[in-house]
Amino acid sequence: MTQPSEDNVVTIGSGVSIKAMPVSPKCVEVLEEALAQAKAGEIINVALAKQHHDGLASYHMGGNSWSYSLLGALERVVRAIHETLDEAGD
Repeated sequence: MTQPSEDNVVTIGSGVSIKAMPVSPKCVEVLEEALAQAKAGEIINVALAKQHHDGLASYHMGGNSWSYSLLGALERVVRAIHETLDEAGD
C-alpha cells in the first residue's frame, strides 16, 4: 500500500474514489517506452504523475534541466484528463 507523504494527493474536486483495478497493460507499455527513450538519451527530463491502486496519487520529477516546454506539455495533460473526466460525467 502507498504510504502517505507530502507528495501524495488524495482528491481534488469531486472526491471520486478509485476502486481497486487490475494491472493496466497500457500503463506498463507507456512506462516501458519512456524508459527505453530515457536510456537512449531521447528523454532528459521527466515529471510523472501516478495514480496508485489505493486511490492516492503522487508525483516524481527528475532530470538535468527544466524548460517552459515541459510545463506546456503538463498543461496539455491536465486538459486531457479534465476532458476525459468531463466525458465520463465525474
